[in-house]
Amino acid sequence: QIQISLQSLTYALLQINAISSVETPSHYRPDIDGLRALAILLVVVYHYFGVLGGYIGVDIFFVISGYLITFQIITALNSHSFSLTDFYA
Repeated sequence: QIQISLQSLTYALLQINAISSVETPSHYRPDIDGLRALAILLVVVYHYFGVLGGYIGVDIFFVISGYLITFQIITALNSHSFSLTDFYA
């Protein structure tokens, strides 16, 4: 049975953040890809092997989506280019 402690998950996320903050000016976020991979892994393991905790993968997806949407809105608001119709388009 697989168990992931909150402390080890937090440590892994901090390491991913430290590695990704070293550099590139692009919009690509390897840390977010890492979280997506973790979420997918948790859901797949839950569905195929019956290991408890698949809901954590779904929660991770919701957190990633909330973060990205909030970041997009704040960025647009700061540049005075936010449009509700464009946002929902």
